[in-house]
Amino acid sequence: MDPTLLAVLSIFGGAGLTTAAGFVGAGIQARREHSRWIRERRLDAYVRFLAVVQAFEAENIEATEIGEQIKALGEQNAQTHQRYQDSADPEERAALKAIGEGCNSELEILIKLSDRGSERVRKLRETLAEDSVPFGLLGPREVREAAFVVEQNHGDNSFGESVALLHDAMRKALRIKD
Repeated sequence: MDPTLLAVLSIFGGAGLTTAAGFVGAGIQARREHSRWIRERRLDAYVRFLAVVQAFEAENIEATEIGEQIKALGEQNAQTHQRYQDSADPEERAALKAIGEGCNSELEILIKLSDRGSERVRKLRETLAEDSVPFGLLGPREVREAAFVVEQNHGDNSFGESVALLHDAMRKALRIKD
């Protein structure tokens, strides 16, 4: 083979190999950048969703406490009312009436707090539904399904368990090791 032709082929062969390697490297870098972008978007979406989930948990705890207080005051009010009707002493009846009125006032306050809490839960439910939309686009399916279970179980005894499963699915999707 002609030495000049060999030199030209070597030059073009080397240039072709360098160009091909550049394209392969660019493809690999593009996939890495895309994976990084997906992880960042997932993390943002997961954090927003989990913030709402935590707010739900706080509202559930507060609602439970208010419910227990309403129940206790209702029982106290019923007992006071019964004692009021059973009593013949005017002074005791006046004191029991004052206690009953105090219970009624506290009940009204607690019911207003409960109503406000219900409104916050309604808004949180809307926010939760909105914040789960990116899961359909960003995936993976396991996170989308776990988020759906959390949405269905809020206020339920299995809520904590479903949140734990969601955390596991999110950690797996983000490739976070224990």
